[in-house]
Amino acid sequence: MKEKYDNAKEKLLKCYELYLNNKYNDCVDLIEELKNDMFVVSDELDPYWLNSAGDLFSGVAFEVIKNNKKEDITFLNIFNLKIKDKEYSDNLTEYVNTLDKDSYSYINLSSISMAPIETKNSIIAVFKQNIKVYALFETNK
Repeated sequence: MKEKYDNAKEKLLKCYELYLNNKYNDCVDLIEELKNDMFVVSDELDPYWLNSAGDLFSGVAFEVIKNNKKEDITFLNIFNLKIKDKEYSDNLTEYVNTLDKDSYSYINLSSISMAPIETKNSIIAVFKQNIKVYALFETNK
């Protein structure tokens, strides 16, 4: 698992570098690759939950990359939905409503933020279940 984490962390930091160098499309492509690595399971009977959790990852990861310093580009911050030093687990809709409606993040996050609370909470739970192993490598051991 450490190797899988190291590879994912390298890609996440590469996304940050691409974004800083105004290579927006390359950054988005790499985030989508990370999403597929972490959330796509080919034998899943009902892909809705993992697809939605993957969209949550893409939107939050991009916002973390866009709004934080390099040292804050972590899976732990993504796990906590922490953007600009504020956690949005309980008020994702509030944050999504501040985004440009044509943005990559809004497109990924809007359907989740508009979902009924039970659905939204279930998507967040699936998201956290899939990303926790990556976040655990960044906690104080």
